[in-house]
This record gives sequence, structure tokens and C-alpha cells, in this order.
Amino acid sequence: MATITTIKTQERSAYSLAEVAEKMGKHRSWAYRQARAGNIKTITGYGNTLVSAAEVQRILNGEPPTRP
Repeated sequence: MATITTIKTQERSAYSLAEVAEKMGKHRSWAYRQARAGNIKTITGYGNTLVSAAEVQRILNGEPPTRP
């Protein structure tokens, strides 16, 4: 018989803009406007726009956006 192993789920490494807005208690259009303005650093590719967990933590901590 095969054994089933349980894999612990790790904390998420990225979130959608809608999820970021939900965490902030804002409407999702707020997150899209912030991303467009460069206040939220995003990861894009294959039609998806994501925000890293580190960036979400920065936003929740109230730290200013990092500029390259």
C-alpha cells in the first residue's frame, strides 16, 4: 500500500492585488491605482499581477515605497 505524506503549506510568497486590498481593508481598485502609481511593487508575467509577501508586509507596516 502507498503511504500518504502530508506537506505543510508554507506562508504564501505572493498575493493578488485584490488580496492586498482586502488585507488593507480597501477596495481592490485602490490596490490597482497604487500599483499603477508605483507605490506597490508588483511582479508581472503570464497575464498575472502579483505582489510579493515582503512587499505586502512593507505596506502593512506603513513603510514608504522603495524606489530603485
